[in-house]
Amino acid sequence: RSTLDPGSALLHKQLLDSTDGMTQYSATYNGTETLNFQKLFEHLKYQLNATAIGIRATDSETITINPSFSCSLHPGESLFYIAECRLDDTLCFDF
Repeated sequence: RSTLDPGSALLHKQLLDSTDGMTQYSATYNGTETLNFQKLFEHLKYQLNATAIGIRATDSETITINPSFSCSLHPGESLFYIAECRLDDTLCFDF
């Protein structure tokens, strides 16, 4: 699908290249309370200059890309985000 829009393949290449600009990373949420995705998104964006892009439920083979703000992140689930460097997992969820 990346060939549907000009530049999409280049964007995907850069997101996976840890040596060039913003890169896609993931962090596992090891907390005990469910987190609201909107609050998590805003924390990442405003406090850490990162963008949340997806959630993978525990033991799931699929990732929910661009979850709605009404979604939640549950303990044991993975958060996918874009940032200039990998963030400490504790910082991602400390808000």
